[in-house]
Amino acid sequence: MYIIYDAEQGEVHFAKTLEKAKICANEWIQEYLEDGIWSTVPHVYIAPITHETTEIKVSTRPNDSELDGEGYAKDGYNYDNDYDGYYNYVLKEVTS
Repeated sequence: MYIIYDAEQGEVHFAKTLEKAKICANEWIQEYLEDGIWSTVPHVYIAPITHETTEIKVSTRPNDSELDGEGYAKDGYNYDNDYDGYYNYVLKEVTS
């Protein structure tokens, strides 16, 4: 997986292969050249995506009978808003 980024215009695209990423980047470059936006061309980048954010469940909502009057459980989390649990996020290496 690759990310194609245009720092000058703030555009981001994703491609599954390097070849497709190059096609996208080259299309942007050609458009900029045709439109006379020469200064934007050096700011088009392609990079492999090595990690992605993954959700990890930290806690699961206990039964309502286990919540106090304000929606707090013994683990200290507040489930008053009908949350099914609490989550954390970590970066994991992309394997394919």
